Amino acid sequence: MDVILSLVGGALLFVLSLWWIALPIALIPLILSALTFWRQQLYKAKSMESVLLELRIPPDLLRSPRAMEQVLIAMHGLRNAPKTWRQYHIDGQVTRWFSFEIVSEGGMLRFYVRTPAALRNLVEASLFSYYPEVEIITVPDYAADIPDTIYEMEANGLDVWGTEMTAAKDPVIPFKTYAHFASGEKDGIDPLSSLVEILGKIRAGEFAGVQIIAAPADRKWNSGGGDQIAKLKESGMLTPGESASVKEIEENVSKPAFNTLVRVLYVAPKEGFSSALVASGVGNAYNQLSGPKYNAFAPTQGVGGKGEALRFSKARMLWAYRRRAIPESEYIGKVLTSNGKLRNFSERWAPINVEALATMFHPLTSSVLTAPHIERLSSRRVSAPAGLPIYGDDEAIKRFL
Repeated sequence: MDVILSLVGGALLFVLSLWWIALPIALIPLILSALTFWRQQLYKAKSMESVLLELRIPPDLLRSPRAMEQVLIAMHGLRNAPKTWRQYHIDGQVTRWFSFEIVSEGGMLRFYVRTPAALRNLVEASLFSYYPEVEIITVPDYAADIPDTIYEMEANGLDVWGTEMTAAKDPVIPFKTYAHFASGEKDGIDPLSSLVEILGKIRAGEFAGVQIIAAPADRKWNSGGGDQIAKLKESGMLTPGESASVKEIEENVSKPAFNTLVRVLYVAPKEGFSSALVASGVGNAYNQLSGPKYNAFAPTQGVGGKGEALRFSKARMLWAYRRRAIPESEYIGKVLTSNGKLRNFSERWAPINVEALATMFHPLTSSVLTAPHIERLSSRRVSAPAGLPIYGDDEAIKRFL
Protein backbone atom coordinates (compact mmCIF):
# COMPACT_ATOMS: atom_id res chain seq x y z
CA MET A 1 0.00 0.00 0.00
CA ASP A 2 2.83 2.38 0.88
CA VAL A 3 4.44 1.62 -2.47
CA ILE A 4 1.23 2.51 -4.32
CA LEU A 5 0.82 5.76 -2.41
CA SER A 6 4.44 6.61 -3.09
CA LEU A 7 3.98 6.02 -6.83
CA VAL A 8 0.77 8.07 -6.93
CA GLY A 9 2.41 10.88 -4.98
CA GLY A 10 5.43 10.88 -7.27
CA ALA A 11 3.23 10.98 -10.36
CA LEU A 12 1.21 13.87 -8.92
CA LEU A 13 4.34 15.84 -8.11
CA PHE A 14 5.61 15.23 -11.65
CA VAL A 15 2.38 16.53 -13.16
CA LEU A 16 2.40 19.58 -10.89
CA SER A 17 5.99 20.31 -11.84
CA LEU A 18 4.83 20.73 -15.45
CA TRP A 19 2.26 23.45 -14.62
CA TRP A 20 4.22 25.95 -16.68
CA ILE A 21 3.48 23.82 -19.75
CA ALA A 22 -0.05 22.71 -18.88
CA LEU A 23 -1.38 26.14 -17.87
CA PRO A 24 -0.69 27.90 -21.20
CA ILE A 25 -2.20 24.94 -23.07
CA ALA A 26 -5.31 25.12 -20.87
CA LEU A 27 -5.56 28.87 -21.46
CA ILE A 28 -5.30 28.68 -25.25
CA PRO A 29 -9.09 28.40 -25.81
CA LEU A 30 -9.72 31.41 -23.55
CA ILE A 31 -6.98 33.45 -25.20
CA LEU A 32 -8.33 32.60 -28.65
CA SER A 33 -11.87 33.49 -27.53
CA ALA A 34 -10.66 36.85 -26.19
CA LEU A 35 -8.73 37.56 -29.40
CA THR A 36 -11.74 36.69 -31.56
CA PHE A 37 -14.07 38.86 -29.45
CA TRP A 38 -11.67 41.82 -29.73
CA ARG A 39 -11.30 41.41 -33.50
CA GLN A 40 -15.08 41.10 -33.91
CA GLN A 41 -15.60 44.38 -32.07
CA LEU A 42 -13.12 46.07 -34.41
CA TYR A 43 -14.85 44.55 -37.45
CA LYS A 44 -18.26 45.76 -36.25
CA ALA A 45 -16.95 49.26 -35.65
CA LYS A 46 -15.38 49.40 -39.12
CA SER A 47 -17.84 47.47 -41.29
CA MET A 48 -21.20 47.99 -39.58
CA GLU A 49 -21.67 51.71 -40.09
CA SER A 50 -25.43 51.86 -40.62
CA VAL A 51 -28.18 54.09 -41.94
CA LEU A 52 -31.80 54.24 -40.84
CA LEU A 53 -34.48 54.17 -43.55
CA GLU A 54 -38.03 55.23 -42.76
CA LEU A 55 -40.86 53.68 -44.77
CA ARG A 56 -43.61 56.22 -45.51
CA ILE A 57 -46.70 54.19 -46.39
CA PRO A 58 -49.55 55.41 -48.66
CA PRO A 59 -53.15 55.09 -47.40
CA ASP A 60 -54.23 52.74 -50.18
CA LEU A 61 -51.46 50.14 -50.07
CA LEU A 62 -52.94 46.80 -51.15
CA ARG A 63 -49.86 44.58 -51.29
CA SER A 64 -49.88 41.60 -48.97
CA PRO A 65 -46.89 40.62 -46.79
CA ARG A 66 -45.86 38.32 -49.66
CA ALA A 67 -44.17 41.36 -51.21
CA MET A 68 -42.08 41.82 -48.04
CA GLU A 69 -41.16 38.14 -48.21
CA GLN A 70 -39.68 38.74 -51.65
CA VAL A 71 -37.74 41.75 -50.30
CA LEU A 72 -36.32 39.57 -47.53
CA ILE A 73 -35.28 36.87 -50.00
CA ALA A 74 -33.35 39.54 -51.92
CA MET A 75 -31.77 40.83 -48.69
CA HIS A 76 -30.80 37.30 -47.70
CA GLY A 77 -28.77 37.15 -50.89
CA LEU A 78 -26.50 39.89 -49.45
CA ARG A 79 -25.26 37.51 -46.75
CA ASN A 80 -21.58 37.45 -45.90
CA ALA A 81 -19.94 34.94 -43.56
CA PRO A 82 -16.41 34.00 -42.52
CA LYS A 83 -15.25 31.05 -44.59
CA THR A 84 -11.81 30.45 -43.11
CA TRP A 85 -10.18 30.24 -39.68
CA ARG A 86 -8.37 33.51 -40.35
CA GLN A 87 -11.51 35.36 -41.42
CA TYR A 88 -13.28 34.34 -38.22
CA HIS A 89 -10.56 34.58 -35.56
CA ILE A 90 -8.11 37.13 -36.99
CA ASP A 91 -10.27 39.34 -39.21
CA GLY A 92 -13.19 39.02 -36.77
CA GLN A 93 -15.71 38.85 -39.59
CA VAL A 94 -19.36 38.48 -38.57
CA THR A 95 -22.48 38.24 -40.71
CA ARG A 96 -23.89 41.72 -41.30
CA TRP A 97 -27.32 42.16 -39.78
CA PHE A 98 -30.41 44.30 -40.32
CA SER A 99 -33.00 45.73 -37.96
CA PHE A 100 -36.72 46.02 -38.74
CA GLU A 101 -38.40 48.41 -36.32
CA ILE A 102 -41.92 49.54 -35.43
CA VAL A 103 -41.76 52.56 -33.14
CA SER A 104 -44.43 54.49 -31.29
CA GLU A 105 -43.68 57.94 -29.92
CA GLY A 106 -46.70 59.23 -28.08
CA GLY A 107 -48.97 56.95 -30.14
CA MET A 108 -47.59 58.01 -33.55
CA LEU A 109 -46.20 54.97 -35.37
CA ARG A 110 -43.26 54.80 -37.73
CA PHE A 111 -41.66 51.92 -39.63
CA TYR A 112 -37.90 51.71 -40.04
CA VAL A 113 -35.31 49.46 -41.67
CA ARG A 114 -31.76 49.80 -40.40
CA THR A 115 -29.14 48.51 -42.83
CA PRO A 116 -25.37 48.56 -43.13
CA ALA A 117 -24.44 51.67 -45.11
CA ALA A 118 -22.54 49.58 -47.66
CA LEU A 119 -25.75 47.70 -48.51
CA ARG A 120 -28.11 50.66 -48.45
CA ASN A 121 -28.56 51.04 -52.23
CA LEU A 122 -29.19 47.33 -52.69
CA VAL A 123 -31.75 47.28 -49.86
CA GLU A 124 -33.51 50.36 -51.23
CA ALA A 125 -33.62 48.82 -54.70
CA SER A 126 -35.20 45.65 -53.28
CA LEU A 127 -37.84 47.65 -51.39
CA PHE A 128 -38.66 49.83 -54.41
CA SER A 129 -38.96 46.73 -56.60
CA TYR A 130 -41.84 45.33 -54.56
CA TYR A 131 -43.19 48.50 -52.92
CA PRO A 132 -42.95 51.25 -55.59
CA GLU A 133 -45.72 53.18 -53.77
CA VAL A 134 -43.76 53.46 -50.51
CA GLU A 135 -41.50 56.45 -49.96
CA ILE A 136 -38.14 55.56 -48.43
CA ILE A 137 -36.18 58.34 -46.77
CA THR A 138 -32.97 58.42 -44.74
CA VAL A 139 -33.60 59.82 -41.26
CA PRO A 140 -31.53 60.54 -38.14
CA ASP A 141 -31.52 57.74 -35.60
CA TYR A 142 -34.47 58.27 -33.25
CA ALA A 143 -32.68 56.10 -30.65
CA ALA A 144 -30.20 58.94 -30.15
CA ASP A 145 -33.02 60.83 -28.40
CA ILE A 146 -33.39 58.07 -25.80
CA PRO A 147 -31.20 58.72 -22.72
CA ASP A 148 -27.92 56.88 -23.06
CA THR A 149 -27.58 55.79 -19.44
CA ILE A 150 -29.83 54.85 -16.55
CA TYR A 151 -28.48 57.80 -14.57
CA GLU A 152 -29.43 60.21 -17.34
CA MET A 153 -32.85 58.59 -17.58
CA GLU A 154 -33.44 58.91 -13.83
CA ALA A 155 -32.29 62.53 -13.93
CA ASN A 156 -34.99 63.18 -16.55
CA GLY A 157 -37.63 61.49 -14.40
CA LEU A 158 -37.96 58.48 -16.71
CA ASP A 159 -38.06 54.72 -16.22
CA VAL A 160 -37.52 51.85 -18.65
CA TRP A 161 -38.72 48.30 -19.25
CA GLY A 162 -37.57 45.85 -21.88
CA THR A 163 -37.42 42.24 -22.96
CA GLU A 164 -36.00 40.03 -25.70
CA MET A 165 -37.76 37.11 -27.39
CA THR A 166 -36.96 34.43 -29.91
CA ALA A 167 -38.27 31.06 -31.09
CA ALA A 168 -38.99 28.74 -28.18
CA LYS A 169 -39.03 25.44 -30.09
CA ASP A 170 -36.86 23.79 -32.71
CA PRO A 171 -36.63 26.38 -35.53
CA VAL A 172 -37.78 23.88 -38.15
CA ILE A 173 -41.22 23.92 -36.47
CA PRO A 174 -43.02 26.74 -38.29
CA PHE A 175 -44.87 29.78 -37.01
CA LYS A 176 -48.27 30.75 -38.34
CA THR A 177 -47.78 33.24 -41.14
CA TYR A 178 -49.79 35.72 -43.16
CA ALA A 179 -51.01 32.81 -45.29
CA HIS A 180 -52.99 31.55 -42.26
CA PHE A 181 -54.67 34.97 -41.92
CA ALA A 182 -55.89 35.03 -45.53
CA SER A 183 -54.27 38.43 -45.99
CA GLY A 184 -54.82 38.87 -49.70
CA GLU A 185 -53.93 41.77 -51.94
CA LYS A 186 -57.37 43.37 -51.62
CA ASP A 187 -58.95 41.93 -48.50
CA GLY A 188 -58.19 39.77 -45.51
CA ILE A 189 -56.64 40.33 -42.09
CA ASP A 190 -53.29 42.00 -41.58
CA PRO A 191 -51.53 40.07 -38.77
CA LEU A 192 -49.90 43.31 -37.59
CA SER A 193 -53.28 44.86 -36.75
CA SER A 194 -53.25 44.03 -33.04
CA LEU A 195 -49.62 45.12 -32.55
CA VAL A 196 -50.31 48.42 -34.28
CA GLU A 197 -53.39 49.06 -32.16
CA ILE A 198 -51.44 48.39 -28.95
CA LEU A 199 -48.56 50.67 -29.93
CA GLY A 200 -51.07 53.30 -31.02
CA LYS A 201 -52.30 53.56 -27.43
CA ILE A 202 -48.93 54.79 -26.12
CA ARG A 203 -49.53 58.12 -24.40
CA ALA A 204 -47.89 61.48 -25.05
CA GLY A 205 -44.38 61.61 -23.58
CA GLU A 206 -43.98 57.81 -23.76
CA PHE A 207 -41.94 55.66 -26.14
CA ALA A 208 -42.35 52.04 -27.23
CA GLY A 209 -40.32 50.23 -29.84
CA VAL A 210 -40.26 46.74 -31.32
CA GLN A 211 -36.89 45.94 -32.84
CA ILE A 212 -36.44 42.78 -34.92
CA ILE A 213 -32.73 42.06 -35.28
CA ALA A 214 -32.13 39.77 -38.24
CA ALA A 215 -28.97 38.35 -39.84
CA PRO A 216 -29.16 36.04 -42.88
CA ALA A 217 -28.75 32.46 -41.69
CA ASP A 218 -26.72 29.77 -43.39
CA ARG A 219 -28.74 27.65 -45.81
CA LYS A 220 -27.93 24.68 -43.55
CA TRP A 221 -30.29 26.07 -40.87
CA ASN A 222 -32.93 23.60 -42.05
CA SER A 223 -30.82 20.44 -41.60
CA GLY A 224 -32.87 19.46 -38.55
CA GLY A 225 -36.07 19.25 -40.56
CA GLY A 226 -35.46 15.61 -41.41
CA ASP A 227 -35.14 14.69 -37.71
CA GLN A 228 -38.48 16.27 -36.84
CA ILE A 229 -40.18 14.60 -39.77
CA ALA A 230 -38.63 11.23 -38.77
CA LYS A 231 -40.07 11.61 -35.25
CA LEU A 232 -43.53 12.19 -36.65
CA LYS A 233 -43.22 9.13 -38.90
CA GLU A 234 -42.01 6.79 -36.14
CA SER A 235 -45.56 5.78 -35.29
CA GLY A 236 -46.04 4.31 -38.75
CA MET A 237 -49.32 5.42 -40.29
CA LEU A 238 -49.63 9.21 -39.93
CA THR A 239 -52.83 10.84 -38.77
CA PRO A 240 -54.21 13.68 -40.91
CA GLY A 241 -52.83 16.16 -38.34
CA GLU A 242 -49.36 14.59 -38.43
CA SER A 243 -49.39 14.56 -42.23
CA ALA A 244 -50.24 18.27 -42.18
CA SER A 245 -47.37 18.92 -39.71
CA VAL A 246 -44.89 17.09 -41.96
CA LYS A 247 -46.02 19.19 -44.93
CA GLU A 248 -45.72 22.45 -42.97
CA ILE A 249 -42.23 21.58 -41.70
CA GLU A 250 -41.14 20.75 -45.26
CA GLU A 251 -42.53 24.08 -46.48
CA ASN A 252 -40.89 25.95 -43.59
CA VAL A 253 -37.40 24.57 -44.17
CA SER A 254 -37.64 25.04 -47.93
CA LYS A 255 -37.22 28.81 -47.53
CA PRO A 256 -34.19 30.87 -46.48
CA ALA A 257 -34.14 32.16 -42.92
CA PHE A 258 -32.73 34.97 -40.80
CA ASN A 259 -31.27 34.49 -37.34
CA THR A 260 -33.78 36.59 -35.43
CA LEU A 261 -34.08 38.29 -32.05
CA VAL A 262 -37.06 40.47 -31.06
CA ARG A 263 -36.24 43.29 -28.64
CA VAL A 264 -38.94 45.44 -27.01
CA LEU A 265 -38.31 48.70 -25.14
CA TYR A 266 -40.71 50.94 -23.23
CA VAL A 267 -39.66 54.33 -21.80
CA ALA A 268 -42.03 56.62 -19.89
CA PRO A 269 -42.13 59.13 -17.03
CA LYS A 270 -41.93 57.49 -13.61
CA GLU A 271 -45.21 59.06 -12.67
CA GLY A 272 -47.80 56.88 -14.35
CA PHE A 273 -45.20 54.38 -15.59
CA SER A 274 -46.94 51.15 -16.61
CA SER A 275 -45.26 48.57 -18.80
CA ALA A 276 -48.19 46.13 -18.67
CA LEU A 277 -49.80 47.44 -21.87
CA VAL A 278 -46.64 46.98 -23.91
CA ALA A 279 -45.53 43.75 -22.22
CA SER A 280 -48.84 41.95 -22.59
CA GLY A 281 -49.83 43.65 -25.84
CA VAL A 282 -46.68 42.80 -27.79
CA GLY A 283 -46.67 39.30 -26.33
CA ASN A 284 -50.29 38.70 -27.30
CA ALA A 285 -49.72 40.14 -30.78
CA TYR A 286 -46.95 37.65 -31.46
CA ASN A 287 -48.88 34.83 -29.79
CA GLN A 288 -51.16 34.99 -32.83
CA LEU A 289 -48.35 33.26 -34.70
CA SER A 290 -48.24 30.38 -32.19
CA GLY A 291 -50.31 27.27 -31.66
CA PRO A 292 -50.12 23.69 -30.29
CA LYS A 293 -48.42 22.37 -33.43
CA TYR A 294 -46.61 25.64 -34.23
CA ASN A 295 -43.60 27.42 -32.83
CA ALA A 296 -43.88 30.16 -30.21
CA PHE A 297 -41.95 33.13 -28.88
CA ALA A 298 -40.31 32.95 -25.47
CA PRO A 299 -38.30 35.59 -23.58
CA THR A 300 -34.54 35.17 -23.37
CA GLN A 301 -33.83 38.38 -21.45
CA GLY A 302 -35.83 40.84 -19.43
CA VAL A 303 -35.53 43.56 -16.86
CA GLY A 304 -35.58 41.81 -13.50
CA GLY A 305 -33.86 41.41 -10.16
CA LYS A 306 -33.55 43.92 -7.32
CA GLY A 307 -31.24 46.76 -6.39
CA GLU A 308 -28.10 46.97 -8.51
CA ALA A 309 -29.08 43.82 -10.46
CA LEU A 310 -32.24 45.61 -11.65
CA ARG A 311 -30.27 48.74 -12.49
CA PHE A 312 -27.79 46.70 -14.51
CA SER A 313 -30.57 44.86 -16.35
CA LYS A 314 -32.18 48.14 -17.36
CA ALA A 315 -28.83 49.59 -18.44
CA ARG A 316 -28.03 46.52 -20.51
CA MET A 317 -31.43 46.52 -22.26
CA LEU A 318 -31.09 50.24 -22.99
CA TRP A 319 -27.56 49.75 -24.34
CA ALA A 320 -28.59 46.79 -26.53
CA TYR A 321 -31.61 48.58 -28.01
CA ARG A 322 -29.74 51.78 -28.87
CA ARG A 323 -26.96 49.83 -30.59
CA ARG A 324 -29.10 47.09 -32.17
CA ALA A 325 -26.73 44.63 -30.52
CA ILE A 326 -26.56 41.00 -31.58
CA PRO A 327 -25.84 38.02 -29.27
CA GLU A 328 -22.13 37.51 -28.71
CA SER A 329 -20.78 34.28 -30.18
CA GLU A 330 -17.63 34.02 -28.04
CA TYR A 331 -17.44 32.81 -24.42
CA ILE A 332 -15.25 35.75 -23.37
CA GLY A 333 -17.63 38.13 -25.14
CA LYS A 334 -20.57 36.80 -23.15
CA VAL A 335 -18.60 37.17 -19.91
CA LEU A 336 -17.41 40.71 -20.60
CA THR A 337 -20.86 41.95 -21.60
CA SER A 338 -22.66 40.32 -18.65
CA ASN A 339 -22.98 41.05 -14.97
CA GLY A 340 -22.10 38.72 -12.10
CA LYS A 341 -25.03 36.46 -12.98
CA LEU A 342 -23.73 36.02 -16.55
CA ARG A 343 -27.11 37.05 -17.98
CA ASN A 344 -25.84 37.17 -21.56
CA PHE A 345 -25.36 33.40 -21.58
CA SER A 346 -29.14 33.10 -21.94
CA GLU A 347 -29.29 35.60 -24.81
CA ARG A 348 -29.69 33.86 -28.15
CA TRP A 349 -31.34 34.11 -31.50
CA ALA A 350 -32.89 31.49 -33.74
CA PRO A 351 -33.49 31.14 -37.49
CA ILE A 352 -36.96 32.21 -38.62
CA ASN A 353 -37.82 31.84 -42.28
CA VAL A 354 -38.61 34.76 -44.58
CA GLU A 355 -42.36 34.05 -44.67
CA ALA A 356 -42.68 34.29 -40.89
CA LEU A 357 -40.36 37.30 -40.71
CA ALA A 358 -42.43 39.10 -43.36
CA THR A 359 -45.49 38.40 -41.21
CA MET A 360 -43.79 40.10 -38.26
CA PHE A 361 -42.75 43.19 -40.22
CA HIS A 362 -44.18 44.65 -43.41
CA PRO A 363 -45.66 47.95 -44.63
CA LEU A 364 -49.25 48.07 -43.42
CA THR A 365 -52.02 47.31 -45.84
CA SER A 366 -55.01 49.60 -46.21
CA SER A 367 -57.10 47.07 -44.24
CA VAL A 368 -55.48 48.28 -41.01
CA LEU A 369 -57.39 51.19 -39.50
CA THR A 370 -54.44 53.29 -38.42
CA ALA A 371 -55.45 56.83 -39.37
CA PRO A 372 -54.99 58.21 -35.83
CA HIS A 373 -51.76 56.29 -35.29
CA ILE A 374 -49.59 56.40 -38.39
CA GLU A 375 -48.47 59.26 -40.58
CA ARG A 376 -49.17 57.99 -44.10
CA LEU A 377 -48.30 59.54 -47.43
CA SER A 378 -51.03 61.78 -48.82
CA SER A 379 -50.69 60.15 -52.24
CA ARG A 380 -49.25 57.08 -53.92
CA ARG A 381 -45.77 57.10 -55.42
CA VAL A 382 -45.73 56.48 -59.18
CA SER A 383 -42.42 54.64 -59.36
CA ALA A 384 -38.98 54.36 -57.85
CA PRO A 385 -36.66 57.35 -58.38
CA ALA A 386 -34.84 57.23 -61.70
CA GLY A 387 -31.14 56.49 -61.65
CA LEU A 388 -31.18 54.82 -58.24
CA PRO A 389 -27.58 53.58 -57.77
CA ILE A 390 -27.57 49.91 -56.90
CA TYR A 391 -24.00 48.92 -57.68
CA GLY A 392 -20.64 49.87 -56.31
CA ASP A 393 -17.26 49.58 -57.97
CA ASP A 394 -15.70 46.20 -58.76
CA GLU A 395 -13.94 46.01 -55.42
CA ALA A 396 -17.17 46.72 -53.51
CA ILE A 397 -19.07 44.09 -55.47
CA LYS A 398 -16.41 41.49 -54.65
CA ARG A 399 -16.76 42.22 -50.93
CA PHE A 400 -20.50 41.80 -50.85
CA LEU A 401 -21.01 38.79 -53.10
